[in-house]
Amino acid sequence: MPVNLVLCLGLVAPPSPFSAKASQCFELVKRFDPKMYAGKTTDREHIEKELTHRPEALWAVFWGSRHSNADINARCTWILHVWKMRREENLYRELVRAADGDFDRFVTTLLYSSDGLEPFAQAAGAGRTFNKYFINKAFKSMTLVNTKMVVRTPFHDFAEYLEIAKPTVADALSQTLEVGKGRPHLARCGKIQGERLAHSIVLSERNLNLRFGSFSICVCGGDATIDRLISSIVFAAGDVNLGTGDRVLIVAGGKVTVGDSTSNALIITPRKVELGKFARQTNPLGSTSVILDGKPKPAPDLFTFRDLWADYGLEATLTGTQPQISKVSPQSEFSMLFKEGDMVAAAGKKKIESVGQFRRLLRLALDTGEFDFEVERGGKKMNLRADLKKKEP
Repeated sequence: MPVNLVLCLGLVAPPSPFSAKASQCFELVKRFDPKMYAGKTTDREHIEKELTHRPEALWAVFWGSRHSNADINARCTWILHVWKMRREENLYRELVRAADGDFDRFVTTLLYSSDGLEPFAQAAGAGRTFNKYFINKAFKSMTLVNTKMVVRTPFHDFAEYLEIAKPTVADALSQTLEVGKGRPHLARCGKIQGERLAHSIVLSERNLNLRFGSFSICVCGGDATIDRLISSIVFAAGDVNLGTGDRVLIVAGGKVTVGDSTSNALIITPRKVELGKFARQTNPLGSTSVILDGKPKPAPDLFTFRDLWADYGLEATLTGTQPQISKVSPQSEFSMLFKEGDMVAAAGKKKIESVGQFRRLLRLALDTGEFDFEVERGGKKMNLRADLKKKEP
């Protein structure tokens, strides 16, 4: 009896095809047929708009999209198309929710997924999703459109990209990858540096240093320095230094510096964007760019960015190629582990080369409960290990 009662309630609930609101939607769909409705065309457009905004219209619209009447079929098929577009445009919200809104956690998820091609497929999916976000901000798509030749970039379907672009796979988690020619790469490495990168997906645990990049997705666990960038997305836990750019989306957990003329750019960072001397003279970030900066959550519908001092009670500066602890708050969760003056060398087997990477790995230590850092203190190397209470997203 209880099971039958639940079934009956489910059939008449609002999402059900037999609920009162859903029945109203069926009647509205029928009115798309000119024979059933003598109103003006504009009146049927009003009905179309109303159905588009009603969640309970799902069953009626799906039924209408299979209807033999051409008018009903066309209107309902269009509504389904609008719903599909809206869902694709809002997929970035699902990525944000999956990381509990934490940008450091989001970057770490892209860097530490399973083996094989799965990490690259995940990064490609994130790139396509944020490409839609980029378009919503009134920019053109990152996708390369060329009618003379078949071209596929990471912003296209991942399977087609693999088949047509045939990228070189480089999976060296702790090594430095040198790139020279602009051929497609799927690169997962400790660090990447080189001259030219094109039509590629890069997952760099530490830093990225590149002369030129185009039609690529770069996930950087540390800092990124790129002289020239075209039609690409960069997710960096640390700082980003960009020379010139066109049609670029940069999301950085640290400071973003633009040194030269950059247009059609969407830059998201918790620090104020800094302009180099030439950039200040030419005013490159004018009406053709959108800058969301200066707040822990600069974009209301995107991530919250962590701060090393506010969130972890530590201050660090980059000394040479390693972060050095300059201040420790007595209230910090790490006050019994780190000391002022410590040079932070690694987290487990991961070499640390930027303050942003250090901050991100602190977040990972709290998420996993596994604290394992190597520091240099008083000229001696030390391993700091502790069991932390795991923090769930």
